[in-house]
Amino acid sequence: MSYRAHVLFDDGVYRVPVARYKFVLVGSSNVGKTQFAIALTKRVDEMQSPAQLATANPTVAIDFQVINVRIGADCGVGLIVWDTAGQERFQAIAPNYIRDAHAIFVFFDLTSRQSFRDVTERWIPLVDRQRNGADDDPFVILIGNKCDLIKERVVSEQEAQTFAHENAMYYTESSSVKVERCQTIVKFAAQRVHTIFSSRRERDTGSVNVNQSVVVHGKCCSR
Repeated sequence: MSYRAHVLFDDGVYRVPVARYKFVLVGSSNVGKTQFAIALTKRVDEMQSPAQLATANPTVAIDFQVINVRIGADCGVGLIVWDTAGQERFQAIAPNYIRDAHAIFVFFDLTSRQSFRDVTERWIPLVDRQRNGADDDPFVILIGNKCDLIKERVVSEQEAQTFAHENAMYYTESSSVKVERCQTIVKFAAQRVHTIFSSRRERDTGSVNVNQSVVVHGKCCSR
């Protein structure tokens, strides 16, 4: 296990988090989970080239980082982002890290049909064990990664969207070379999770949290 230091993105101004949430990235090897996680620690002007991102070492077992995300004018939340290994030999430990997650990002490679099949065969069963129809079920988002590789693409947006709808997941596409895009997806998920779980806390305690909408567009390179 390794740990990356607390980092900030957005405007770089630290805000004491009003809540902390656990985000988990899952998916087969080489679908871009680690590169996506790296993008969360970068400024837009620090965008890496595809060649630089390709040299990122694959995750061994588990990795995590802590990120502070602004979701309102004066409101921030802390995200503990867990990057899990996609190799089958590490799949036995994945449930231990997914347990109690507030959000699960399920990745596949848009240029790999096998990685899309793996979502059905390996990752959906794992995710479904964390969902029981309760109001504290994790927010699950399916991410088609490497959308910048247009000519190599083998999974269409319509196919992926239909699959996500059938499995009660939100769907979007990303590319790890688009730093702002990766960060927008995480901010969107942070907003959704905060809305879901703060509503539950409000019912229990009567407290109120200030939220601001964050919109993520479905198209790959719209940002």
